Amino acid sequence: MRRCLCIFFCCLLLLASPIRLLAFSVQEERELGQKLLSLVRRQFKVLDDPDLTQYISGLGNELLAQVGPRYFDYHFFIVASREFNAFAAPSGLIFLNSGLIEATHTEDELASVLAHEIGHVRQRHIARRIAKNKKVSLGTAALMIIGAAVGGGPLGEALITGSMAAGQSLNLYFSRKDEEEADRLAYAWMRADHRDPRAMLSMIRTMQRLAKYRSDQPPPYLLTHPEPQRRAGYIRDLLSALPADPAPPPRDEFAFQRFRARVLALTEDLARRRQRYRRLQDPVWSAYGLALVAMDEARYDEAERLLAKVRQRYADQPILDADLARIAYARRDLRRARKLLEEARRRAPADLYILWLLARIEESTGAQEAAAALYEQLVAALPDYPEPYLRLARLHSAAGRRGKGLYFLAYSFWLSGNEKRAKETAEQAVQAATGATRQKAEELLAVIERLEKKF
Repeated sequence: MRRCLCIFFCCLLLLASPIRLLAFSVQEERELGQKLLSLVRRQFKVLDDPDLTQYISGLGNELLAQVGPRYFDYHFFIVASREFNAFAAPSGLIFLNSGLIEATHTEDELASVLAHEIGHVRQRHIARRIAKNKKVSLGTAALMIIGAAVGGGPLGEALITGSMAAGQSLNLYFSRKDEEEADRLAYAWMRADHRDPRAMLSMIRTMQRLAKYRSDQPPPYLLTHPEPQRRAGYIRDLLSALPADPAPPPRDEFAFQRFRARVLALTEDLARRRQRYRRLQDPVWSAYGLALVAMDEARYDEAERLLAKVRQRYADQPILDADLARIAYARRDLRRARKLLEEARRRAPADLYILWLLARIEESTGAQEAAAALYEQLVAALPDYPEPYLRLARLHSAAGRRGKGLYFLAYSFWLSGNEKRAKETAEQAVQAATGATRQKAEELLAVIERLEKKF
C-alpha cells in the first residue's frame, strides 16, 4: 500500500507537465519510450542478464528481419513477474513477463507472442491512440501505458487512478482491428521466418485456459489484448489457407529450453522449481533444471553431475561450459573457471554470456585493463544493460580516469531509472572528462534535460 501511495503522488507530480500533444511524431514517440523505460526500471525488476538478453533479442531480431523498414530500434526486456503478460510500448520497447515465458512450451510459441507485439509497434497502434486525444500529456500517456501493462491489482490501479486524477484519460486497450492487424502481420512474419504459425493458435488456447481458471481476475494480457475467442477464429481461417506443404521441420529447442530454465531460476522459488523438474518427463531438461537448483543451494558436486548428463546430449553447445564455469567461480576455483570460459569463447566468440563471465573472472583476478576491455565490448553489444556500465565506472575510477568513471556511472544511473543521480553525475562528468568522453557526457546530459522539460 505504501508503494502504491508513493506511485500515486509521483503520478500527480508527473502529470503537472504542461506539454500537450497536438500531434504525436516519431521523435515524440522515441522520447516517450525513453521515459517509459526509466519508469519501468524504477518500479519493476527487469532481468538484466546478458544470457537472457542475447537470447530474447536474437529471437526478436530474427523476426524483425522479416518486417522491412521500421521507425525504431527495437529493444526486448524480461520483467520478473508471475503474471501472464506481454506488452508493446511506443518506440520499439517490448516487455515480456516471466510468467508468460513460463507458459510457453516451444520457441515458436514465444516467437508468436513477440511477432504479435512487434506488429503493434510497427503499426504504431498506441501512438495513434495518443495522437487522437489532444488533451493527454506525455506524462499521462507514460503512466497510463504502464498502468495498462500492469493490469489489475493495486499497483496498476494506483497508476491509472493517478493519471485520472489530473482529469485526463486514454483508452490504450487494443481494438479488434488492432488485434487482427497485429495477428495477420505476425502470421506473415512467422511464415517468412520458416516458423510454424500454428504456434499462434496454441498460445491463444493457453490464454483461454488461463482466463477460464482465473475468471475472477483475468491475466493482464487479456485486459489489453481482448477477445481471444475471436482471435482464435480468424487465426484458424489463416491456418486453413496454408498450402498442403508439410509443416516446417522441428527446430532445435536447446536454446529456448535453456533460456526458459534460466528465467525460472531467477524468478521462481527453489521448492517450486525442484518439484517442477522432478516431474518433467524429459530427462535432459529435468537434469538441467535440477542442476540450477543445486547450484543455488551450493551443492556444487550434484550440480556438476547433473550438468554432465546434459553435456552428453548436447556436447556441441559451448554455453554449457559457461554453466560449469559458473560453478567453478562459485567454488573460487578461478583457474578452472577461466580455462572453461576460454575454451567456450574459442568455440563461440560472439556469445555475450561467455564474455560477461570472462570479464568477471578478469576483474576478480586483478586484470583490470583486460576486464575493462571486455566490459567495453559488452556495453557496445548490450546498450540497455546497466551492470557493465557500473563496473566500468569502478575500474576507470580506480585507474585514476575520473572523467570516464563519472560518465559510465551516470549512464548506469540513467539505465537504472535514477534520473536525478544520472543528471548530477553527468554534470560532474562534463566538468571532469575530456575529448570523446566529455562529448558523450554532454550528449547524455542533453537527453536527460530534454526529457526533464517534457515530463
